[in-house]
Amino acid sequence: MKRSMKMTKHLNKRNAAVLWSMTAVLMVVIFYFSSLEDTELAGGFLSFIFEFFSNECPIPILSLFIDKLFHAGIYGLLGLLFYLSLRESGIYRHLFLLSVVLAVGYGVTDEFHQSFVPGRFASAGDLLADLAGALIGGLAAGILVSVRNRRSV
Repeated sequence: MKRSMKMTKHLNKRNAAVLWSMTAVLMVVIFYFSSLEDTELAGGFLSFIFEFFSNECPIPILSLFIDKLFHAGIYGLLGLLFYLSLRESGIYRHLFLLSVVLAVGYGVTDEFHQSFVPGRFASAGDLLADLAGALIGGLAAGILVSVRNRRSV
């Protein structure tokens, strides 16, 4: 049974709204954690994770890169969400590049924002991890879409 063109457009608008909402929520979460002072980050879940990887991690080299892995993971998800949100909004040209530029652009603003938070600072290393994550997230989204399209044919 084929969907009508009107129904498909309605679904695309609803899907786009959901994806853009998810993207915005992730951006707010990133902003929130960037707003926390170093001393505020010392308590809670993030502290537990950092302490585990610093002291008890079975793979010692990971303890050196845990912060960068967090950045790459979060910005990978952001790149993936930008890709899917843009695509569902009807943007198909330069989709991978746009999603990476938007995610890294947000990373730049996030690092700038951190430079004003006591106990925090802007870091080129964090920005490089954001870029790596955004590239991986955009690539993963492209692969997911490609696989989904092949299955629906």
